[in-house]
Amino acid sequence: MPNLTPMPSAAAVPTNIVTPVLLPQRSQSLSNSTIWEDPFSMFCFLVVVQSEMELIRWQFKNGAGIFLCTSWRVYSGEKEPMLIGTYPDGTIAKTTSIPGPEAFFGKAYFWGCDHSTKYLMNANVLQRAWDNAQADGVAGLHSWIIKVDPDSALSPVRLRKIFKTKQFHKQDNASTTVGRYFKNCRVMSSMQGSIEILSRQAFYLYNGKKAECQRSMDWWHMGEDIFTFKCLEQLGVEASDIGEGVLDTYCARSMSCVQHHGLPNCSLPNVALFHPLKSRDQFEKCWKEIQRVEQSSMEQ
Repeated sequence: MPNLTPMPSAAAVPTNIVTPVLLPQRSQSLSNSTIWEDPFSMFCFLVVVQSEMELIRWQFKNGAGIFLCTSWRVYSGEKEPMLIGTYPDGTIAKTTSIPGPEAFFGKAYFWGCDHSTKYLMNANVLQRAWDNAQADGVAGLHSWIIKVDPDSALSPVRLRKIFKTKQFHKQDNASTTVGRYFKNCRVMSSMQGSIEILSRQAFYLYNGKKAECQRSMDWWHMGEDIFTFKCLEQLGVEASDIGEGVLDTYCARSMSCVQHHGLPNCSLPNVALFHPLKSRDQFEKCWKEIQRVEQSSMEQ
């Protein structure tokens, strides 16, 4: 639940971080210095529309998805915050409003397509979310800043295991690198929008210089994942492959136009994110399967 916490020492935090006001936690209070020093701390966020709130409220109530991250935000383009749920102590959780121009559908060339196709152009909406994440000062305290889609079943526990196994947290030196992001569709060598993972340094660089990318691209007519991916490339941020840790059935099986290949198989034990799960029933079934697999592995 929301709490006020002191900032770490000035020597530990870049001067461009805004002092945070609220740091939401589900179960315990963590100091900002603890979060800063944790190589696996995760700030997770998503952007919802009203029709997706049933799905988000189920996730909150059941402690699923981003609500298991170190800190989280749920953004909405609505002018007024929407109720997400209530903590056991009565504290109310609401969305964070980022009003502005809405996303729109248009014709565009997409991954692997040799013809234009109808596509949601939502880069303008997500840029407001990235801007807010930077401005409130909380996201930049974490080692990893993660955007997910509302219909993505994310297991932060499994993602942490992947980071530990691959030692990603030891490959970035804050004073010498531009950070890293992760490609999650190996065939297309792309970053699908179901999950976008930036290291702390990549987050600083992206937010500080994405205006340069906007000036060099027709970003307004792009899907947000395409813009973010192309901007990170343009800025020279290092890319790592996390393809096997993500099961997105929109990821092409061949170098052809992306098509949806049905629901993901949520019984795979080493996958940290499954997408898409459009309905609450689909998400609930997948999440229970993730838990069943985890419980089975613990009992062996």
